[in-house]
Formats: sequence, C-alpha cells, structure tokens
Amino acid sequence: MLKKNLTVATLLLLILFPTCASSQELPVGKWWRTPHIVEQLNLIDEQLIQLDALFVESTHKLRDLKHGVEKEQFELKILLEKNTLDEDGIMKQVRKLEKERALLNEERVRIIVKTRRIIGYEAFSKLKDLVEKRAKDNVNRHINTQNPKTDHQPSHHPPQDNSEF
Repeated sequence: MLKKNLTVATLLLLILFPTCASSQELPVGKWWRTPHIVEQLNLIDEQLIQLDALFVESTHKLRDLKHGVEKEQFELKILLEKNTLDEDGIMKQVRKLEKERALLNEERVRIIVKTRRIIGYEAFSKLKDLVEKRAKDNVNRHINTQNPKTDHQPSHHPPQDNSEF
C-alpha cells in the first residue's frame, strides 16, 4: 500500500511540476513590436519581419505540442485513477508523457536559438537582461503586495520603473 501511494505521489508531482524548458526564457507575445524594446535592442525592420514569421510558425507548433502533452497527461490521469493499479502501464504512459514534454521543450529552445540568430548576440544579451530585470521586479512587486509596508515604515527602495514590456 505504501509503495502504491509513493508511486502515485511521485507521478502526480511529475504531472503537476514538469521540468523547465531551459534556464533561458523569452518575453511572452510580440515583445519586438514594443517601440522602446526595438530602440533598446537596435532592431531593424528586417529583424522585425523575421521575428513575426518565427512567431506565427512557432505558435502553431507550440499549440500542437502542448496538446500532445495534455493528451498524455490525461491518459496518465486515467491510469492513476483506475481501481486496479497497472504499474507497468503507468510507467509506459509516463515515458510517453516525458517524450511529449521533451518535444515541447526542444521547440521552446529552438525558438530561443532562432531568436538569437535573428537579433544577434548583443541584442540577445540585452534582451536577456531586460527579461531578468522584469522577473526580479515582478518578484519584488509580489513580495511587496504580500507584505505591504505601513505608513510609519519608510521604504528603503526607490520607486521602480516597470514600463519595460
């Protein structure tokens, strides 16, 4: 019984907390169409057109791959909820799910690589810095909303400019 519970708990963790595609992430949406981003990265019209084409191509692929992951997650959920435990079937389904996740992660990395090829190393480095700053600002904003300072506690941080994206 304990073995069964551990197996189910482990599989649920795999379903609920999949591994990250990579340590590198791109902003969501058409970030290259934001005027101040175009200016900061010194993007030219040809690069914008290439990024538009990559966006259309990758959006279709990502939707299909995400659907594949969701389908395999659903199949695994069905196996886990059955009255009788089929450990071999569950493990086979986990392998299918992980294969689909790997395909999705490979596509995400491919998009990052193509983006870097289109905009070049320098602009990509600036973009990475902007993304990291944005993530840090979001974390700080979340922390500040969870633990708001009262009027009698002075803030040790200057106001943040969150107009990057």
